[in-house]
Amino acid sequence: MNFDPALVGLFVAFFVLMIIVAIVVAIKRKKEINWLRENGKHVQATVSEITSERVAVQVPRQVPRTQYNPGSRSMQTTYHTEYRTDWQARYFIIARYEESPTKQEIRV
Repeated sequence: MNFDPALVGLFVAFFVLMIIVAIVVAIKRKKEINWLRENGKHVQATVSEITSERVAVQVPRQVPRTQYNPGSRSMQTTYHTEYRTDWQARYFIIARYEESPTKQEIRV
């Protein structure tokens, strides 16, 4: 069974690229975790309320319009902006925790 060398090379390059991407993602995640350990605050909180709402968001997109231009006797493409309505869900989580040194209840 003979394999095309170009195809084998492409497969190897893709495999190496996937390994590099996985390493970069792991390093980035490790940096985020280290930042949280240094700058974050560990709390235990009680979730008291979760609410959600759906909001309409206008998303612009460029749409081509091709028309005949009689002056130059050619087709001319212009772009105009159309807006599409996307619906997004937003969640609001209300939690309460007690700050250790002051024993003060804080609502977040």
